[in-house]
Amino acid sequence: MPADLEKLAYEFALRALDKQERLVEELRARAGVVLAASSLAVSFLGGRGLAGPGPVGLALLSIFCFVVSVGAAIFLLLPKPGLAFTATAASVLDGLSAFRGDPAELYRRAGNNLDRVWAANDAAIRRLSAAFAIALCALGVEVVALAALLGGTLI
Repeated sequence: MPADLEKLAYEFALRALDKQERLVEELRARAGVVLAASSLAVSFLGGRGLAGPGPVGLALLSIFCFVVSVGAAIFLLLPKPGLAFTATAASVLDGLSAFRGDPAELYRRAGNNLDRVWAANDAAIRRLSAAFAIALCALGVEVVALAALLGGTLI
């Protein structure tokens, strides 16, 4: 069939969008875990650690890291209206109706449209990944600072 290559390319583009969608779902699920862990750390360790005679700088660092980790996690969980993981029916009909008789051209153009959607998502997903890394690092520093406050020594 003359459209085999184009159909294959279209299916690859479709799978790439599916992969992006799964990545965003995983980042959001993990952000929820980081949010819960940060809250638990500050509620269990923070009460005694921040009330103790430990260094003020360490207490401020733990509070700052808590705020950063919670803020980054909330950023991840907020809706992102710019992300799309499929083309709309209207855009497909408007953009491809002229090529009804040419399946190869239909697949080629549909694949190109999906590639554009993928590229538009890519920058936003990179920001989400960076926010997750920030949240995770801040959580780690928060826990270490709170543990050091409780232990009375720096680790």
